[in-house]
Amino acid sequence: MDIVFVILHYLTENETIESVNHIKRNIDTNDYKIIIVDNYSPNDSYDILRKEYESDINVELVKTEENLGFAKGNNVGYRLAKEKYKPDYIVLLNNDVYIKDNDFLYKLKTEYEKSYFAVAGPGVEDAEGIIEKEPQKWEREFPTIDYCNFRINDLKERILFGKLGLYRKVCPFLRTKVNPRLHIFHEVETPVAGKQVGSNYYDVVIHGCCLIFSREYIDNYDGLDERTFMYGEERILFAQVLGNKQHTVFMPDIHVFHKGAVATKKATKKEKGEKHFVRAFERDKLSYEITKEYLEKFKQENGMELHQWWEMEICANEIFSHNTMLRY
Repeated sequence: MDIVFVILHYLTENETIESVNHIKRNIDTNDYKIIIVDNYSPNDSYDILRKEYESDINVELVKTEENLGFAKGNNVGYRLAKEKYKPDYIVLLNNDVYIKDNDFLYKLKTEYEKSYFAVAGPGVEDAEGIIEKEPQKWEREFPTIDYCNFRINDLKERILFGKLGLYRKVCPFLRTKVNPRLHIFHEVETPVAGKQVGSNYYDVVIHGCCLIFSREYIDNYDGLDERTFMYGEERILFAQVLGNKQHTVFMPDIHVFHKGAVATKKATKKEKGEKHFVRAFERDKLSYEITKEYLEKFKQENGMELHQWWEMEICANEIFSHNTMLRY
């Protein structure tokens, strides 16, 4: 099979139906499937989708027995696609992301023949009509072991004072007055990742709203790292892919529209106070701990840090090719 789209659904059936419609309208192959994973929505949206697609041969609907979060929920569809359909590409889509190009698969195949990428990501248009044409700054910062240690320690401090109810009062003072003088938790510089070739950027973090996996990834992994519930998966995926000496590519000539966190906004009321910060900091801390684990594993196996290998890879590409990344 050419391609399988996995849509992680939660609560908002209108967005999911619209996402399916955009795929059907624009995909440039008849050899495709759409798998909708209902992540245990506590409303009637699963029944609405079941009635909508019960006779549709291109759409398969599955329901989880609990809310599995982002990584595990997506992996339900990813593994079904991999084992049942064996596609050339698997696309993990948020349910509020809409495919806009009618040559989506053609562009993927053309790029894969050049770079043999493991993971690709499109240019993302937001609700204000702004189209991402190059990676964000944080998506081009290479996570080193030292940087992960800095972030983990920094977040431990924030979590501690957050639990004591002192985050808003104490942390700004520490950030601006105490820590700089004592050289505590001082910012650690990171190498700038990413090589631009034409309009594409290679070896950068890919936006999690639309993750495109080729056989280079599918043949090596059974999905995303499942230790997170929500947020931070992109950074972990980046370290995992490069740690396996594979490549990511940001492709702004592929366009998707991202409505933006619709299910999250509907599922939760806006949180306020210290608990909100503590929860967010704990999520970030876990993400950096897992990223650090991949970085340390690479260093142990290769005798060098991942960013050093990456810099060597970039130099090799400068020498051997001015047009595209090479497969090694």
